[in-house]
Amino acid sequence: MTRPLKRHKVYAELLIAALLTRLTWCSAQGKFPGIQNLKRLQLLDENTLKVKGTPDAFVRLITWCAQLENFNENQGKNLPKFRWLDPKQQYPEIRDTLSTLAKYRLIQDRVPRRQGYSNPMRDFSLSLPHPLTSPQNQENILSSLFGEGKVWDRAKSHYHYNRGKAKRRKTKEGVNFALAAQKAFCQAMATEVIPHFPDRLSNYTKEALTGLADIIVTLETAIKLPCVDAKDHGALLLSVGRVYLAKQQLDEAQKAFEECLTLKLNRTLAADSRHWLGIIHHQRGNYNQAEQYFAKALEQRTQLHGEKHPDVAASTHALAELFSDRGQFPEAETRFERARSLYEAIYGKKHSRVACVLNGLAALYSKTDRREQAECLYNKALDILIKKSDAEAYPHLAATQQGLGNLHLDQGEYHKAELFHQDAIKVIEEFYGPNHPNLAVHKASLALTYKTLGRLTEAIELYQECIKSLNSTYGNNHPQVGMYLSDLAWLISEESNELDKLKLAVSFFHKSLSILTPVLEPNHPSIRNARKGLNVLYGRIGNRESGVRSRESGIGNRESGTGTKVAQPIERWD
Repeated sequence: MTRPLKRHKVYAELLIAALLTRLTWCSAQGKFPGIQNLKRLQLLDENTLKVKGTPDAFVRLITWCAQLENFNENQGKNLPKFRWLDPKQQYPEIRDTLSTLAKYRLIQDRVPRRQGYSNPMRDFSLSLPHPLTSPQNQENILSSLFGEGKVWDRAKSHYHYNRGKAKRRKTKEGVNFALAAQKAFCQAMATEVIPHFPDRLSNYTKEALTGLADIIVTLETAIKLPCVDAKDHGALLLSVGRVYLAKQQLDEAQKAFEECLTLKLNRTLAADSRHWLGIIHHQRGNYNQAEQYFAKALEQRTQLHGEKHPDVAASTHALAELFSDRGQFPEAETRFERARSLYEAIYGKKHSRVACVLNGLAALYSKTDRREQAECLYNKALDILIKKSDAEAYPHLAATQQGLGNLHLDQGEYHKAELFHQDAIKVIEEFYGPNHPNLAVHKASLALTYKTLGRLTEAIELYQECIKSLNSTYGNNHPQVGMYLSDLAWLISEESNELDKLKLAVSFFHKSLSILTPVLEPNHPSIRNARKGLNVLYGRIGNRESGVRSRESGIGNRESGTGTKVAQPIERWD
């Protein structure tokens, strides 16, 4: 609904002056042009003017009258303000001025106007303060209507007084001060606090998460209140989801993001929600759903912000990590390089986010046996991160240390590898706390080092800790659980030749394949590694019945259960 504005007084005086000019026009002055959608004006009695026309007709009337010398002389203060308006602005200004005249009750609509009625034709009557006996009387009428303290000013004061009185009465009768306080709190959170939340999950330290725990409870309560504005509601939901995700409470985070997505407030919130839902499904191992969310988020963010934007780079990077985990290495490498170029263009080559991408690209090079290139990238990332003191750089240092540790292990430098992995674990524990699931990948790397050094018992204990941690966070069917089950099976088979232990290892390999086959590429190294383990163990068990079971399960050198021919095992577990 149109709000009365100060400038409407200027346009109202111009409009009524033009109407009076048209009404008092006589043939001796010349022919008055016909104006489309302006009906003949009528003076019902000496003090009541009947008017029927559309706002665009009134604009044309004012424009024509502005050419008259007398009109220019009398309206010299008001006309320039109308002429300065763009022609596209004149129509809405006169339309809104008519609404203000009606609210002030200076005009009375003869036909009630329905809300949402699209017909612009106005049919109203105007009460004149003096009889219109001659053209010279126009000036007295306008002065009585629009002079200081006259009809317009009194009507304006009366309108705002009644409106304020009604608002105070409504407030007195209907305000729930508890809800009002909650709404004010939510607005403050959405506008003053939430913009300062970390924009990356890695920035949520254990201290930060502890401090946000109480806020989450309050926000959860406030979000459910019906008085919260929609825009604040969306911002609160998105931030609550991010905090839950940082705390690895994935069910609560997913619920918040999905609810935010259903609000359909704007495309920015929708794109952000899809990006974070992609993160959740990636962590859960739902790779297909994660790809759909990431791809849609990237498309929306590109449309909203253009190519060179941090959000576009973040979604590109997320897709690269996803493809790398699925074993789609060419696609992953392309997106890693794209994310790297975007981050370098936005932040410069020495930013911690560039180092984060270098870590991912180096890990991909390691998986594809390009170890020299991987080491070069890890060293570049390390050079960036050790010179940074900001909280965003610190957690990525652990990924760099882990990658360098794995490279030293491949080069036979076992002591250096162990130190790198222990330092990485220390960084994660200091930054996130001792129970964070990110510890699993670093403990698994240390376990691999222990296995190479022949410390099998310590390696088995570490893998059991990793699997227990991931099971409690992501459930029993996460791809990382499948990979660690396969690694644990190898360790058990190397530690003991007892039949029961070998059969336990076989069960772990089968469980690993049941988890990994639906989500990874058929030729993924982890799937080939588990199949190799089954071949080796069935050969060691030497039981004919076991060999039959191997052939029936599709494991061996015949067709596999995935419909692909299993190649001769060539993968080394380490």
